Amino acid sequence: MKKNLFKFSILFLLTAALLVSIITSCGVSKNQEHSTKPVQYAQSEVPVTIEYWHVNTENFGGPTVRELVEEFNKTHSKIKVTDKFNPNSYTGLMQNL
Repeated sequence: MKKNLFKFSILFLLTAALLVSIITSCGVSKNQEHSTKPVQYAQSEVPVTIEYWHVNTENFGGPTVRELVEEFNKTHSKIKVTDKFNPNSYTGLMQNL
């Protein structure tokens, strides 16, 4: 009986400590100011380049990937995507890492 009461007491204290830490960590500090202003990001004239690695062969989706990349590049002037085929399926992807 004492062992069960001891286990219950420990469980209760741990649960209470967890609840207190959750409740206090979700609050807002009095020193924090909330801003509704949008975040300003640095603007660059040079487009960002992203290399999209894929395993789509000529017979299995490769032309579609190139078409989608071209379409994306036409509609996003500040981002340039290049596709890179990785031979040998996922082994090629792992070798390029």
